[in-house]
Amino acid sequence: MLVVVRLVLVAVTGWRLVVRLNEKSGRSGPRTPPVVSLAAVELRDLEQSFEAVGSVESPHRVEISPKVSGRIDYLTVQGGDRVRKGQVLVRLDDADLVAQVNQREAAVAEARYRLAQARLTRGSTEASVASELGQQEAALATAQADLEQMRQSTQAQVGAAEAALGSARASLDNARARQSRVQSLYDQAFTAAQDLDDARTATEVAQENLNAARENLRAAKAKASADLAASEARLKQARAALDFARANTVQGAAYGENLAALQAVVSAAEAGLQSARSRLQDTVLVSPLDGWVTARSVDPGNVVEPGTSILTVQASGDLWVTVPVPEEVRPRLEIGDPATIKLDSLPDKTLAGEIVLINAAADPQSRQFLMRVRIESDARLRPGMYARVSVPLEQALKSVAVPRDALREGPSVLVVDREDKIVRRVVKLGMSTADWQQILEGVEPGDQVVTLSAVPLKDGQQVRPEGKSGK
Repeated sequence: MLVVVRLVLVAVTGWRLVVRLNEKSGRSGPRTPPVVSLAAVELRDLEQSFEAVGSVESPHRVEISPKVSGRIDYLTVQGGDRVRKGQVLVRLDDADLVAQVNQREAAVAEARYRLAQARLTRGSTEASVASELGQQEAALATAQADLEQMRQSTQAQVGAAEAALGSARASLDNARARQSRVQSLYDQAFTAAQDLDDARTATEVAQENLNAARENLRAAKAKASADLAASEARLKQARAALDFARANTVQGAAYGENLAALQAVVSAAEAGLQSARSRLQDTVLVSPLDGWVTARSVDPGNVVEPGTSILTVQASGDLWVTVPVPEEVRPRLEIGDPATIKLDSLPDKTLAGEIVLINAAADPQSRQFLMRVRIESDARLRPGMYARVSVPLEQALKSVAVPRDALREGPSVLVVDREDKIVRRVVKLGMSTADWQQILEGVEPGDQVVTLSAVPLKDGQQVRPEGKSGK
């Protein structure tokens, strides 16, 4: 098209030069009718559609993160690998937790032994009471040591959660700063809308990470408070048992109450064992769904804290494409409207789709609505693929139409009659597409309209249609 325009400009410049030379030499003759390009008014089936680009996404996206801290011993999947629900994805070093379980099992065995021994020796002499007193003193010392250890452990866990929160805040600040820079570049047309969308997505992810860090800190504090309360209760219980044993040396054996105290010690030890076993199970992370690994954040050997994202898994079932919709187009779209999707990676196939979601509110910056289109199932589809979505908005069958190049101000068109003269006709416009304009009034099928002329044309002016020999 650019080459044609240049040739026309060269021809017009040459024609004007000849006219001026003729005028100067006194040999000016009759003007040649200008050459024009014509197109016939046609009956066409027109369709107006909304087109946008977006990315294929999964409706289910899960971040695989641990509940306990530890070093990664097992991690073999990579981004793009397919996983099944229940498949082991990550194992953390469990040596410390195994030791804790063994320690708790020993404590349970000891508590049960003391309880059984107390039951067997009920009604025994003061010597057995003295032995019990020693055991309770040892239990008190153990409870005090456990409480001190628990205080140190909970302080470390809360400190780690607070550090993670600070890091998340810094990441969010960086993401917001970058988004602001990209927004400025976008407003000046120095960057693409996709870069702005990526910056916004990064900000949203950073915000989610900050929220997760806050929740982890809250959970760590709550767990620390509960663990300390349990340790203090055990210490209080040990002191009560010791006081009771001491009272027995003076007041005689009160074995009923003693047995109850020992039973409480057994219950507390069993609860501690159950908690240790639960933490040990938390060292094995499995996939909660069938899908693909779309991101891997760390490698084997790294030490991770609770809430640290190790893998991202997206479901392999239904997929959708998320695209922005301008506010002037939004009223013309409805949930359930059909759509077609083309992917650059699958140029041989057009996929059918359906609108499943249109956000109720527009983005305050872009003034566009978020729309999601579900795609028909195809084994070759993967999250993150680039997709082009087309949604039909309006159809006009057997419509009178002219090429858009034929439109003039008014609006009007220039019709060439049988004598090759210009007749300007005011027209009433209907639906338009990229190449054609529907005409509701003003022309009829078969009329010849001007689409290209090197010079301005007037009503009644003689012209010569392109390809027609001059007279």
